[in-house]
Amino acid sequence: MGRDEISNLLRGLAGMQSQLREVVAQVRDGARSLETMSGELADASGSVASASHTQAESASGMAASVEQLSVSIDQMRRTCHRIQ
Repeated sequence: MGRDEISNLLRGLAGMQSQLREVVAQVRDGARSLETMSGELADASGSVASASHTQAESASGMAASVEQLSVSIDQMRRTCHRIQ
């Protein structure tokens, strides 16, 4: 192998090394972005779960209130029938 061939080989290897560094940097940046987005998604998911729980509790309370109202209406109906 001549001196020029070795120089060309070393330049080629240096170019490959530079490109590999760029790829690694892009992968690292992508991983950081993914980590950030997954954290934001986890936070949003927690917020949705909390809101769903609150709505479920509200719906349960509403159902209990409607049931009490229904019982009260039924009692009033009975009372009205007795009075008549």
